[in-house]
Amino acid sequence: MAIDRFDKTTFEAALPVVREGHENAGQRLWEELGLEENEYTYWVKVTDTAFIKIRSSVRPNGVAAETGKDSIRIWLVDPDGKPLGNKIKSHISRVNGWEKRMTDALRELWKRHVAAGNCPRCGRAMGVWKVKKDGKNKGRLFAKCRDHGHFFWLDQGRPAPKPKPERKAMAAMDEQAVRGDLEAFGLVKEKLNFLREKIGRDPEYTLFALTFVYDRQTADEKSAEVTCYHNTVGFSGVDAEILSSFAKQYIARGTLSEKQMKIASTKMPRYAKQILDILRDKR
Repeated sequence: MAIDRFDKTTFEAALPVVREGHENAGQRLWEELGLEENEYTYWVKVTDTAFIKIRSSVRPNGVAAETGKDSIRIWLVDPDGKPLGNKIKSHISRVNGWEKRMTDALRELWKRHVAAGNCPRCGRAMGVWKVKKDGKNKGRLFAKCRDHGHFFWLDQGRPAPKPKPERKAMAAMDEQAVRGDLEAFGLVKEKLNFLREKIGRDPEYTLFALTFVYDRQTADEKSAEVTCYHNTVGFSGVDAEILSSFAKQYIARGTLSEKQMKIASTKMPRYAKQILDILRDKR
């Protein structure tokens, strides 16, 4: 069967447009990218993260190549032009009916990307690949993120996102309970050592210390999450931003993450003397 040596205008007329009955009917869905490897190339936007790239076989003279070797090639790519999976076919031959075969391939690639979606971790488009190795899965399509390895079989559908575990409310020591614990020690040094150790090891004491010191920041220091006044009360300048944010979160939500708790338990023992001084002044 003879090769169709169509021209650039004819090829572009076969590219997808918005269908009748839809808003902006007739508007083209493709964009010309210019010449790549000496043939006009286009792409069709599927989503912000995926495009279908089309190599037309049309040469700089505006007419398709003479041989079938340079037939139409179509594949999914990311916004940088990197492939997002296997082509449906190595090429689409330019014999009679090439327009329909090209349209069918475009629709299939469109559906593949919609089914695969984006990686739940990085938000970039998942690639769609076909198993080529002999075995029970040969020919089966799967989606995979090339950066994070997120994977699922396309015929099984995109897995539902795992629900985030609910964080349980975390209790902080009551000020009166802290005072009661300190009553067991006679010397100020003993009280201070006890307080430092408990703040660094006991989550309830850590949260007490965090909110106790935060409450003594001035209103503008709380708002800006910085220490503005050298009044020996509140967080030090280097800690003000991060510890203020932790305190605000705990007050609002009643919980901190494991990582936040680890940071707080490391930083808060240095405020034990400030806490003890305030508690003693309140007697």
